[in-house]
Amino acid sequence: MPTESNLLEHVLPHQEPPNVHVHPPLVYVEPAWEYKHLIRSMMEQEALGEAELNALGNDAWELTGVFTDGRSVHFYFKRQTR
Repeated sequence: MPTESNLLEHVLPHQEPPNVHVHPPLVYVEPAWEYKHLIRSMMEQEALGEAELNALGNDAWELTGVFTDGRSVHFYFKRQTR
């Protein structure tokens, strides 16, 4: 007489689970940016220092450009809002 485990093996033979890799869907979302413009007078102020730049970087601001008009230095930053 077959035992319960033999009966289960006969009805439901042991099989390895299928090797399936599920890839989550990729949804592209257009990034949104915000910008910051800092101006430093070359006659009255120092340029942005390392500590100030690091503080902005910690707030996710990325320096994207620097421009001088001879009297002032313009620093342009951006960061992603979403």
